[in-house]
Amino acid sequence: MSALRAFQEKSVIARPPEKSSIAGDEYEEDDDIYGSGQTAPDRCSSLKPLGCPYGKFKVKKKYALMYGHILEKRKAFITIGIPTIKRIKANYIEATITKLIRHLTPDDYPEVVIVVFLADFDPEIRSERAESLSHTFSKYIEMGLLQIIQSPRSFYPNAFLYNSKENEGGSFNKSKKLTRWHQKQSLDYSYLMAYCSHLSAKYYLQLDDDVDTAPHYLAAIKDFINQQARSWVSLDFCELGSIGKLYLVSEINLIAKFAYFMYREQPIDALFRFYNSINMQIESRLRTPSVFQHVGYYSSNNKTQDVKDKYFEIIETEREYRGDNPPAIVTSTMKVFKQHTPELCYGKSPGYFWAANPQKGDTLLIKFHVEHRIKRLVVATGMDKSKKDILPSAEIRVSGTAAQKVNGEYVCHKNFVTVTSEFIDGVADCNDLDRPLDFPVKCIKVIISENQNSWIIFREIAVFLSRNH
Repeated sequence: MSALRAFQEKSVIARPPEKSSIAGDEYEEDDDIYGSGQTAPDRCSSLKPLGCPYGKFKVKKKYALMYGHILEKRKAFITIGIPTIKRIKANYIEATITKLIRHLTPDDYPEVVIVVFLADFDPEIRSERAESLSHTFSKYIEMGLLQIIQSPRSFYPNAFLYNSKENEGGSFNKSKKLTRWHQKQSLDYSYLMAYCSHLSAKYYLQLDDDVDTAPHYLAAIKDFINQQARSWVSLDFCELGSIGKLYLVSEINLIAKFAYFMYREQPIDALFRFYNSINMQIESRLRTPSVFQHVGYYSSNNKTQDVKDKYFEIIETEREYRGDNPPAIVTSTMKVFKQHTPELCYGKSPGYFWAANPQKGDTLLIKFHVEHRIKRLVVATGMDKSKKDILPSAEIRVSGTAAQKVNGEYVCHKNFVTVTSEFIDGVADCNDLDRPLDFPVKCIKVIISENQNSWIIFREIAVFLSRNH
């Protein structure tokens, strides 16, 4: 967080902190800014530009939670946050929730918490929508998979609620009405993230209320996290706007504050990018194919918005071999066709690596994060067991870990051992490898034996770990 702290100290954005009405029975923050008798500017004059309050945002859960159970003892893997406003011409939220749940297995349920934030100011609309959702998804609310929340009007800054000049075009370069819509959206995200920051989960995923979901999206998210060789601030599972942005839960309370005090400057998707950049992540880390797709046509601001993620793809096929596949980095010297990158054939979610114009000596390399004893290894090529785009022959080699580090990390030992060069109908299946291999494996390499006239689809690589060591 050093970059953001530096930004707080040195940023050229000079906007005095405003007093808002966020304290009270429905909302609080660590430092009790407004309970001390001092005014906000007196207590916060040294904080620039984010102003105050400078403690953590704490949402009063008893007020916020309309339906659901906060399971304090359960440690989930991911919280999915979805803000929603009633739309005049369409209702997408039920379909979005349905798809998210449909593409989970019962074993996945304890790992996921879906939080739907009803962001309408009108309490009657909130109650009506909450009752409808609670009736449709009562089973999942009861088990703790789904929560429905609301916010007090007092969360929103007085300048936003009552000062019309604050809602003029400003740096948005948009109409007053559209500017206000964007500003409220940023504040809505702030409240939702502040609420979710106090739930027991490791990751937070931001969605909109009008998205389609790829099957096995949870496995795809886990795969992509495990594939990261460098530290990251945010991972993207959709190229559009604020959809599919993943953060650590430990980060999102600070992002909530950032969005709250920068809501007048830019739309929320631009604020996300700004936050990432001042924390030294300039480029997007986009998973392709994308996992989420925007499907809404009628926006909550009563405009039409038919935008699509060009990388989104639904792959219906299931994994055939379902190996253990421990975390690894997967790379190849072969040319990639479109978004079908090498790691997709190795992940536990469906996907495939489509290699264009493979030549003799080209390689596919799997480098484990840590070495493992392996029992079985399967390399399956071609799609749907057809004879098209198969690999007729190749050498599969394995190696341990080199004794010396390179650039601070352990690498593959230079001496590779061949485990097979036999492919039957495009599949190599090597069993009982824990007997001949008397060392833990760091790297697996597939080496193309001869030039290929056709392309290759690596549909699945499955690694099974030995249980005898």
